[in-house]
Amino acid sequence: MFITRAMRVFIILYEEKNLKSAADKLCLTVPPITRMLKLTEEWLGEQLFILERNRLIPTEAADNVYQQLYPHYSALTQFHHPTAERDFRISSPQAGHSLMADLLAKCQPALPKKNTIRYAGNMHTDDDIFISLQPTVLLPNFEIFRADQMLELHYVSSGEDDWKDKPVLFEHNLDQLPAFRHVLDEMYQCGHNRQTRRIDNAVWLKEAYENGEGLLFRRPEKATDGSRTLPFILHLSLSIYINTLKRDLRHETFLTCIKKSLNYFQ
Repeated sequence: MFITRAMRVFIILYEEKNLKSAADKLCLTVPPITRMLKLTEEWLGEQLFILERNRLIPTEAADNVYQQLYPHYSALTQFHHPTAERDFRISSPQAGHSLMADLLAKCQPALPKKNTIRYAGNMHTDDDIFISLQPTVLLPNFEIFRADQMLELHYVSSGEDDWKDKPVLFEHNLDQLPAFRHVLDEMYQCGHNRQTRRIDNAVWLKEAYENGEGLLFRRPEKATDGSRTLPFILHLSLSIYINTLKRDLRHETFLTCIKKSLNYFQ
């Protein structure tokens, strides 16, 4: 109730960097947002954003305002319901991936009962934790940790040594990672056909794998289902961002579990 509309509009615009997505998040249309932004810029006497191909690029003035304003904004957002237990929110661009599902399942006992797991391409100020396969812009009052997720290459054997002819099954974003491309090169040198098959649905991916339709990088403990393990390892660097303004025992408990489940190195 203490947050002004102009303050909220600026914060959301800065984080979304897109008028339409900011309008959707604020439950407004674009015109009132642009008017409010113009009034704010006139009051400050500074241009805050440059519009380029439907993207908002923050100016140096906007960066300075955000860094000063964000701590107060974050504190005020938590003042709305001081006695209510907040949902523990984990956001990730890979929220629907089998990799993230396996990791969160491993740490399920460490998660608070009231938790929200959501897809988000970028970090937001109200996130408790943000996890990504690729580094992202670090918001003020977030601390970054990195950990190594080691995955083995598994496949369901049909009795024949035909793994070289099977495609590597993968989910979106993996093919953009140098580590993934590097291990494909290693497999190619050992005779693999270098074919891949993208499946952006964890259920369908699991079914395709179990039906013997391809190879799949998985956590080592999942090989207990009778899968054959091939001598190729994929190391994924996970970036884990912790909101230091919200940080409490729940964050420490979850982070401890992450460190035990992964090869924590920073």
